[in-house]
Amino acid sequence: MNWRPMAAGLSAGGDLGYTYGTLEIAFPGSAASPKETSSYLRIWKKIDQAWRIVLDLANLIPPEGM
Repeated sequence: MNWRPMAAGLSAGGDLGYTYGTLEIAFPGSAASPKETSSYLRIWKKIDQAWRIVLDLANLIPPEGM
């Protein structure tokens, strides 16, 4: 898995954050579909002084020609 963040941000209160970008998953040994690329969004919340993911979305980007 190769995460490529494009942007991130933090709320004015400092308790909510986000990041988004692309994710590439490689499948070694698979000639038919060696990799998949998705866009992703993660929403983070600070809970008990630790950052936790509260929303994790991914959307598959179809290969070219499909």
